[in-house]
Amino acid sequence: TVSGQIPSGRSGHSASVFEDTSELVVFGGVKNGKWLNSASVLDTNRWRWSTIRAIGVAPPHRSYHSSTAIKTDDSTRLVIFGGNDDSKCFNTVHLLERVGNGKFAW
Repeated sequence: TVSGQIPSGRSGHSASVFEDTSELVVFGGVKNGKWLNSASVLDTNRWRWSTIRAIGVAPPHRSYHSSTAIKTDDSTRLVIFGGNDDSKCFNTVHLLERVGNGKFAW
């Protein structure tokens, strides 16, 4: 059974796995004409969702972007590129980084 703070249904979001922690990170998307910039993580060992409350400034809301998890020697980062909202397409890159036990930063 999946538990926790389950994210709302959406389309155009991204989902990437942090392999070292077995976490699925979901970012952005659109629901009922409202673009989102929220991030949620699913701990696939416990099947528990939580909402990410990251330090720093999140990227503007967007959908239909790409995301890729990249592991370095000292951290795992989610790289987000592109996407769109109701008025423009983005060509920006943003990083969401795990900075500690359960902590994230933009």
